[in-house]
Amino acid sequence: MKSNGTTDIFETAGSGASAEEILTVSHLYKRFKLSRKQKQIAKKQEDYIIAVNDLSFSAYRGEIFGLLGPNGAGKTTTLRMLSTLIRPDSGDIVIDNSNVLTQSEAVRSKIGFLTSDLKLEEFFTPNYLFDFLPICAAWTGRRATSAKSSFSPCSE
Repeated sequence: MKSNGTTDIFETAGSGASAEEILTVSHLYKRFKLSRKQKQIAKKQEDYIIAVNDLSFSAYRGEIFGLLGPNGAGKTTTLRMLSTLIRPDSGDIVIDNSNVLTQSEAVRSKIGFLTSDLKLEEFFTPNYLFDFLPICAAWTGRRATSAKSSFSPCSE
């Protein structure tokens, strides 16, 4: 908190000892077994492909952090491990003092993850979601108005 009563969300890692580590990834490793067809397509003899190899990093509260890399670099695999959707073969992940491997329920209660691979049912229209999101907010004790009233669609 600044002296004028405001909070600067960008005042993090560069601000010295006050930066709170909210995510720690240590020596993360994940490999996937290749099927015979996958080996033929990739023209590889190896039985496994390494998706994430000894990845370590930290992120701090209030920091905007991104994973950048080409297709196949392991970004999605890393995010799936962070979100408890898949388990790493080795390594450790701690999110807000909760270990992903031993406290997966606690981790899931603290994060949200929406993958681009998610295929929603047809009834998940924008109107449905605008009506549903305030209900989700109410579950957490928050008051929310319908976002639909403030939404203005792009002109066609």
